Amino acid sequence: MHDYAAEGEVIHKHFDSREQVEQTACDHRMCYAQGAQYTGKEAFLITEYGGIAMSSKGIQENMSGMQTWGYHDKVQDEEAFLKRFASVTDAIRELPYCQGYCYTQLTDVMQEINGLLSPDRQPKVDPESFRKLNGNPKGR
Repeated sequence: MHDYAAEGEVIHKHFDSREQVEQTACDHRMCYAQGAQYTGKEAFLITEYGGIAMSSKGIQENMSGMQTWGYHDKVQDEEAFLKRFASVTDAIRELPYCQGYCYTQLTDVMQEINGLLSPDRQPKVDPESFRKLNGNPKGR
């Protein structure tokens, strides 16, 4: 599943129950291929979430005429980035039927400034913050 919600409350609304997810579209696409259905044996993963836009040091707002972007409003600093990251990550971790999740994306690329790292692979936010926020989920 992919979900680029900017707030944990929206994640909870989108994934309120496993049954609800099976009957709805995810990011404007069906969650299962036509004719396929959940059998109780498949893992539930959120394979893309986040996409939080934040400029890194040295990134110009207009790269070769391309406007930079990410999902939702761009955050201005590390504190705002971590607040949004924690909100959506905590919400995903609270889903009892979710076995894993993957942030999108690792690095900024071209006009996309929604990576955890700058284009030259420098952390945009203290990596220790991510370790703390991604600690062992409660009850698992």
